[in-house]
Amino acid sequence: MLKELSMDKDGNLLDAEGKPFKVGEDTIKVTNALTQATFDAAVIERVKGKERQIAELKAQVEKAPELQGTINTLQTELAELKTQAENAQRKAQDDVATTLSVLQKKVEAAETLLATERAAHLQTQLTNTILSFAGDKFINTLKDVVPEMLKGHKREPVAGSDGKPVKGEFKDTFKVSVAAEDGSEKEEDLPLDKALAAFAENKKNSHYVKGAQSGGSGGSSYVNFANLQRGKMTDAEKTDFISKQGHAAYLKLPV
Repeated sequence: MLKELSMDKDGNLLDAEGKPFKVGEDTIKVTNALTQATFDAAVIERVKGKERQIAELKAQVEKAPELQGTINTLQTELAELKTQAENAQRKAQDDVATTLSVLQKKVEAAETLLATERAAHLQTQLTNTILSFAGDKFINTLKDVVPEMLKGHKREPVAGSDGKPVKGEFKDTFKVSVAAEDGSEKEEDLPLDKALAAFAENKKNSHYVKGAQSGGSGGSSYVNFANLQRGKMTDAEKTDFISKQGHAAYLKLPV
C-alpha cells in the first residue's frame, strides 16, 4: 500500500493531509536533504545577482564597448550556473525519493509484522476461551473442536448509542451447523456457548462428544434419562442427553 508523503521546510515528512507522518509514535524527519523552498531561494538569489551584473554592464556598453566581452563571459557563466542548478535540483529530488522509498518499505514491513502478531495473539486467546467454555464435554477439544470453532470465527466491533464502533469493545461469533426439528441443517453465527452446544447436538459430531458413542465393546457408558432433573445432572449426563435428544428436549427437563 503506497502512501503519498511530502516534506516541509524543516525536513519533516507529512502525509497526504499535511499532518506529521509517524512510524509507531515517532515522527520522521529527513536530514541532509534540501527542501525545494531552500534550494530555490539560494539558486534564485545567485541568478538574480548575475542578472544585476549583466544589466549594469549593458548600461555601460555604449560608453565602454570593450565590456561586451565581459558580458558575454558572464552570460556563459550564467547559463552554466542554471544548468548546474537544474542538475542539483534533480539530485535533491532523487535523494528525497530514495529516503521516502526506504521508509515506506520499513513501514509496510512493520505493519505486516504487527498484523501477524495480532492474529497469532487472537488465535491463542480464542483457543483458551474455547477450551474454558467446552470444559470436559468433548473427548479431545483442542484437536477436534477448536479448529472447527476457529474456522467459523468472526469478530465485529460493538456499536455505541451513536452508531459508531466503541473503541476496545467487540463481539465474537462462530459459524456452526444447527439441526432443525425436521432434520434439515442451516449455518448460524452464534456466541461461543451456543455454538458449542449446537456443535455437540449435531449428530455428525457425536463421535467428538464424551458419552455420546454407541454401546458395545467400546466401553461407552449409558445414561438412564428417566426422571432426570437439569440441576442434578452431571456435565457428562447433560452432554449425553443433548447429543441424543437435542437441546430443545434438554430445556424441557425439570430444573
